[in-house]
Amino acid sequence: MEQLAEFRPVRQLLVGASLIDRFPSGMTPPPLPAGGAQTRVGLAVFRDLAAGGQIVHDVNTRDVDEAIAATDVREAPSGLLIVRGPRYLIHAVVWAVAAAHKPAPVLAVR
Repeated sequence: MEQLAEFRPVRQLLVGASLIDRFPSGMTPPPLPAGGAQTRVGLAVFRDLAAGGQIVHDVNTRDVDEAIAATDVREAPSGLLIVRGPRYLIHAVVWAVAAAHKPAPVLAVR
C-alpha cells in the first residue's frame, strides 16, 4: 500500500479543557488545553484544506468519515460553529488538522 502521509512522533497533545486535570502528571508531551478558539480555527483550516483536496487519512477510519458526514457547521460572527454532529470526534479531528498544518514558507523580498 502506498503511504500518503508522513508519520511523526507526537509533539503536542491537545485535550478538551474540561478533561485536562484527568491526565496523569509527567506525560510527554504534556497535555495542553483546547477549547472553542482552537475549534473555530481548526474548522476553518479543515474546510480550506478539504476544499483544496489536501487532506488524507487512513482508509480504516469509518467512524471519522461518518462523523464528518453527519456534522453541520454554520458560520457565526465569532467564526465557524458545530451545530450538529458528534462534537467530541470533530473537535479531535479539527484540532489535530490545525495543529499539524504548516503553511508553505513564502519568500519575501525586502
